[in-house]
Amino acid sequence: MARPGYADSDVVKQFEQQYKVQVNVTFVDSDEALWAKMHAAKGQQFDVVAANTAEMQRYTREGLLQPLDVAVLPNTRRQLPRFRPPLPFPA
Repeated sequence: MARPGYADSDVVKQFEQQYKVQVNVTFVDSDEALWAKMHAAKGQQFDVVAANTAEMQRYTREGLLQPLDVAVLPNTRRQLPRFRPPLPFPA
């Protein structure tokens, strides 16, 4: 889920063509709208959520987020070293 401007259609289209995948983008226009969609989708998963960082602890407390499994993300080795070590997931 993203706010308008985070996933422009031309960028999404290029990504889909390059990686031979289909991307479904859900747009929200406020923190409240994102909160409502995340709660409504408890059984549904979103791969990426562009949320206000001030809201992340609340999503984590509610069990709406989970850490990324970097073992299945091989390009993480191309990240700057300071971003490579997995950080503890906040409780």
